[in-house]
Amino acid sequence: MNNINEGDCITLEMYDQALKEHHDQMLKMKDKDIDKLLKAIDKLEKMSRQNKKLIGSLLEYIAYTLFNQEYFDVSINERTGANEIDLLIELSITGCRIIDEISYYNDFPKSIIVESKNLNKKIDITYVGKLKSLMDVTSVKFGIFISYKGLAGRGRKSWYGAKGFTKMIAVSEKELKDKCIIIDVTIEDIKKFLKTDPNLLKFLRKKREDLIKDVDRDFQYITKHPLEVKFKYIIDK
Repeated sequence: MNNINEGDCITLEMYDQALKEHHDQMLKMKDKDIDKLLKAIDKLEKMSRQNKKLIGSLLEYIAYTLFNQEYFDVSINERTGANEIDLLIELSITGCRIIDEISYYNDFPKSIIVESKNLNKKIDITYVGKLKSLMDVTSVKFGIFISYKGLAGRGRKSWYGAKGFTKMIAVSEKELKDKCIIIDVTIEDIKKFLKTDPNLLKFLRKKREDLIKDVDRDFQYITKHPLEVKFKYIIDK
């Protein structure tokens, strides 16, 4: 048997990284889709904010074109009881194979609800609550808003407003698989990722991961009060 040097061995980590790089190239959006999206965004940005109907149609077109990829199956205007879902996204057979094969994507949800919001202001807490209700009814753990101005709040670290509410929803469950994650994707976000690294799966995973990290980081600074154990004993007694 030939001697195999340790340096010649391919580790599982090396194989996984090579597989990820291979799939990352495959996952990049087609040039024709990127071109369609950038043209639609350019039209949207030049349009009068008074033309609400056309702006709403453009936002829906952008959302559909964005998710109409080989690794997603897209359903439009799905009804659940009295409510309607703009886009119900599920991983296709190709998408399922990718998240099974590459550890980087293993925790990516298999279903997503996407809501396009044509508002003259940032998305407020009411809309977040409605999306959470839709997610509860459909047992979907990942929700996405696509809008022009994003979620209302006082910045990424804030626990106020709609942004804060998404953190409260995320922190309500301990296990990652049980967490309901709601993120916002602005038109500016879409334009930026299309021009830099047009891999939608990687982009969404990072947005989702950023929210989870923000919540975990904030909770690192919460310490137990010295009297907490004593009070718990009195209450439980």
